Amino acid sequence: MFTKSSNYNIFFTLPILSYIWYTFYMHLNNAIYMSFVDIVDFFIHEFWHILFGIPWNQFLLVAWWTLLQIIIPVFMLIYFLKQSDYFAMALCYFWVWTNFFYISTYSWDAIKMQLPLIWTWSGETIHDWFYMFTKLWVIQYTDFIAGVFYFIAILFYLLCFIYSFVLVMNRFREGKI
Repeated sequence: MFTKSSNYNIFFTLPILSYIWYTFYMHLNNAIYMSFVDIVDFFIHEFWHILFGIPWNQFLLVAWWTLLQIIIPVFMLIYFLKQSDYFAMALCYFWVWTNFFYISTYSWDAIKMQLPLIWTWSGETIHDWFYMFTKLWVIQYTDFIAGVFYFIAILFYLLCFIYSFVLVMNRFREGKI
């Protein structure tokens, strides 16, 4: 799979890869930075609040809303793998790591509660991560858990970067640039 190259023109891929670098730089230097992809993820997360805001098991709902932020790009990654669209796969890695940066920031805020919240549960505004951490009795480990999410974000970024770099270099080696 790593021996393949991208079918996309270099003038299409380089601006996207530059944006990925810029986004990574901004995430490292500003904990509450929200890229375009983060804004899309935010709306996906909030959409699930609205769609599945029916009372059944509140904990599962809250966890499910965040899990969908990861599941959707992973499904897209699998789809593009089946299509042999390797550059689109790299973009899915990008989508996953931006989700983990977002989740890291949001979970880090569980105790501090400095981020604005917009969702209410029966008229009461709840912080998803405060709720989950409290129910799981791990609220005292908030910083550690957020750090794990941050570490996972960096790993996915490295995967995205290395994979994209290999695709572009293979395209260059094949003389398709």
